[in-house]
Amino acid sequence: MSNVAFDESLEEDIDVGSFNHASVQVNLAYFYFELGIQPCWLVDLSNKIINVYSSITKNRLFDEQDKEVIDENIGIRLPIAEVFE
Repeated sequence: MSNVAFDESLEEDIDVGSFNHASVQVNLAYFYFELGIQPCWLVDLSNKIINVYSSITKNRLFDEQDKEVIDENIGIRLPIAEVFE
């Protein structure tokens, strides 16, 4: 496991409109997996989507059209409406 630390010298104002959300999510998933957190659920409340990563290269995207969020690795089936209440 690698040591992860926040480097304040890298902190700067960021134009949110310039974010590539997919890239940010992959980087977050990688960060969590490096810390030993597996699986990883990344919840985007504003877009009402949930990205479930079972590995850094395998993920499944759920949105409001899905009835459930399913994480087969840990045996969870959760009604998606409960997440966004």
